[in-house]
Amino acid sequence: MIRILIASDDLDVRLGEYFKACKGNMMTVIAAEIEEGKLLDVEEILPNNCNNAYINIKYADLKEIPFIWVSYSHGNENSIMVNGSSLISAGGDNTIFSDTFFYTNSCLSGKFLGPDLISQNCRSFIGYDQSIVAFKNENQEISLKCDNVGLISFLTTDVTAYDAFNNMKKYYTQQANRLLDLGDILSSGLLINAREALVFHGDESLKKTDLFFENE
Repeated sequence: MIRILIASDDLDVRLGEYFKACKGNMMTVIAAEIEEGKLLDVEEILPNNCNNAYINIKYADLKEIPFIWVSYSHGNENSIMVNGSSLISAGGDNTIFSDTFFYTNSCLSGKFLGPDLISQNCRSFIGYDQSIVAFKNENQEISLKCDNVGLISFLTTDVTAYDAFNNMKKYYTQQANRLLDLGDILSSGLLINAREALVFHGDESLKKTDLFFENE
């Protein structure tokens, strides 16, 4: 069994609907994998429960087992932010994320938070170390798929976490080139900037089989 926790800032005034759409897309993919008999267990953390105290109390037992953490929200260099407050911060006790594959679309959090998590035995981290732009217009589906393609490839194929990271970069390039061919130079440039902001920390060889645990 692989346990997956998904948190998103659905109530954010500016990007709440986008974060919610990202989560919905990922939940659909995971549900399809479960339907095919894959041993996945997914739990959505409701927006009102997205705070540090709740996470550390509710999931204290996860210090003993591996899991995948997914968050769709704003961020800064040191933190994942939800509801305007820090959900996970560098410098704090983040041992709950030991032996974890940490995957987020939060801006900037790959700069200091990512390495801090790895220093506390998180296995692998994929995120962004710069600010990026999520499309909210007719191109929203492109941003959504770019944000999710790495984790989807990790869950649905036999790639490593680093392979998944490179698959994200390739997908960004494909979509940027497609938009450029359509004459949308601005959107293409924004995707290239997002691709260059992608960052990987930790164990490049991590595979989903490394995250299995016995569900008693």
